[in-house]
Amino acid sequence: MPLANAVLNGIEVRLGGCFCDNELILAAVTLPQFRLWWCGDDQTKEMARNLLRHGMNRMTSSRVTDDPADRQSSDETDDEFFAFTSSAPARNDVNQELDLYLSDDCKQLESLNRFPAVKQPFLKYNTGIPSSAPVERLFSAGGQIMTSRRSRLSDKHC
Repeated sequence: MPLANAVLNGIEVRLGGCFCDNELILAAVTLPQFRLWWCGDDQTKEMARNLLRHGMNRMTSSRVTDDPADRQSSDETDDEFFAFTSSAPARNDVNQELDLYLSDDCKQLESLNRFPAVKQPFLKYNTGIPSSAPVERLFSAGGQIMTSRRSRLSDKHC
């Protein structure tokens, strides 16, 4: 039992801050394998749900306004001005898609194709770093440690 407690305490010390980082929470929630099952209590689940809802709203609003393919001619824009519709249905669509995503049982990544508003934050927060610089730094540091100058280090010479 003391060993198990020591391991759990070590994990908490090492990874405890990960449960407070919003980007890491969004990365976990957007993975179909995890969704909200890792959240311990209802407060954490609600916080993660709100973070995902906010991320989905931000991504869908930026996709609509920033995509040049979605821009219309001035005649269509004038028609849009006189349509008198609100943006509330878009928010309802995001909320409905979020509820459908969280209630879905499929754990395959392909299931994200059915939820495009969830797929955008997934791509943002679960994409690997395209640079090899961190790995090269690691090997460079290892090369500096394993040199002939340090080959005589032992318990007697520390």
